[in-house]
Amino acid sequence: MNWEVFTKLSILPVQAHWLTATVAFFLGVLILARKKGTSSHRFWGRIYVAVMIMTSVSAFFIREGGNKSSGSLTDGFSYIHLFIPFTLTLLLLAILAIKKGNVRGHMFCMGLTFIGGLVIAGAFTFLPDRNMHLFFFGEADAIQQEIERRQTK
Repeated sequence: MNWEVFTKLSILPVQAHWLTATVAFFLGVLILARKKGTSSHRFWGRIYVAVMIMTSVSAFFIREGGNKSSGSLTDGFSYIHLFIPFTLTLLLLAILAIKKGNVRGHMFCMGLTFIGGLVIAGAFTFLPDRNMHLFFFGEADAIQQEIERRQTK
């Protein structure tokens, strides 16, 4: 792991996104591993929902091309941004389901937020030329070259 990717190559929205996504992932694992329907489950579930909303909102501010915009609302979005409405919609549906007593629907929607919003979307961040790939697998020389390349833009 090379923390320069996080500190020198990542803008504040990316840093916030990494932090909230990591917290959400481990909260999700905790919630999945523990007994359902308890007050503890509801407590951690509410925190999970809040952190997933923060993760989705922070993702909106992460754009390809260094976040430079020509004024269009959709400038810089990539395929991975499709997970934003996917995740937010599923969170809403999960909350509505449990409020109506539909435990099965709640479990389905929350499971999809974890699998789709964290595991699958997270896997895309490990593709070459993405910061997570550099963070875990990048050679020091390659990271330094990327820092210099981005500073000259």
